Amino acid sequence: MAPFDRDALISHSLDYELAKNRVTLFHRHTALEEAIDWLRAHGYEIVRMDASTWTTAADLHRDFARGFDFPDYYGANMAALNDCLSDVAAGAYGSSPDATGLALVLTGYDDFAKRHHEVAQATLDVVAENALSAMRFGHRLFCLVQSDDPKPVDASWNSLDRDDVLVRTLAELVMDMAWFFESCDDSVVDPDDAVKQMEWISHKLGTLPTEARTRLIALIDERAESEPELREFLQSLAENSGL
Repeated sequence: MAPFDRDALISHSLDYELAKNRVTLFHRHTALEEAIDWLRAHGYEIVRMDASTWTTAADLHRDFARGFDFPDYYGANMAALNDCLSDVAAGAYGSSPDATGLALVLTGYDDFAKRHHEVAQATLDVVAENALSAMRFGHRLFCLVQSDDPKPVDASWNSLDRDDVLVRTLAELVMDMAWFFESCDDSVVDPDDAVKQMEWISHKLGTLPTEARTRLIALIDERAESEPELREFLQSLAENSGL
């Protein structure tokens, strides 16, 4: 592995940006796979793990031990994880010395974070700390985390998905607001005011450009699929808004 040269400050290549974040969130699988392909093409080793299959912390430790070839005495706890990743950062094991760098890829991380949030966050904190340590040895180590949840853990989104996460969050707010005015009791909001607000929401959505409408329809359909109890309302929202 090798440190970055000063040209990276200007070119802002993918690996330089990932190294700056140390732990980077990805939402779209296509963006993640494109990043992985780029890293492989530039000589990086990839250690990939499917976090959606982890039901316990023991599953996490098992896959880390296998992925990084931890020694047999690995203690399968957070302190031991930090110790062994510090060895990986120093180049003792876990990657080839001929590789450009090492990228840990965790997919479906939001599934694990929902079950064991503290462990999920602590793991990424340990990875980030050791990624920083790796730089002191002239090594490149960083982590790519795929998540379907806009905020599964405390980490930075990659530049390609950052806007998509914002769009998802705003779309959720619009759907929630529309449902509030549709379903609230007359004692909470005056019925006439509720109708006016729904008409305003429908009008604003109807003025969106074609690309934005297509994206919103996809998000509405996605939520309708996951929340059948709202399906009829969400479909009517799309139709009444001219989407």
